[in-house]
Amino acid sequence: MSKFMKKLQDQFVKSGWTHDLKHSDGPWRIYERSKADVPAHFELIKARVSTAEVVDGQWVKDGEPHEVYPSNEQWGLYGFTFQTMEKALDRLENIKNSTEVYSD
Repeated sequence: MSKFMKKLQDQFVKSGWTHDLKHSDGPWRIYERSKADVPAHFELIKARVSTAEVVDGQWVKDGEPHEVYPSNEQWGLYGFTFQTMEKALDRLENIKNSTEVYSD
């Protein structure tokens, strides 16, 4: 096992969308998501650790631990979309002050 876990990148492109890290607080991140001719929006996500990865075109579940972006099925629990950075930051503060459990 690697001594250092691979973290989510500060900037990456997925499905034509550019994701640019704007804020980080522990496992919580806010990315600005933009695409040509589409208004930008902000995604508050909880980076989670996974060992699943694609190797030679096949999913392997016992790979090296690394951070992952929430899947579509996890949206609403580990990922949220906002039109402004301020609203994303407000939601993050609510989560941090909440008694709800946002853990794995």
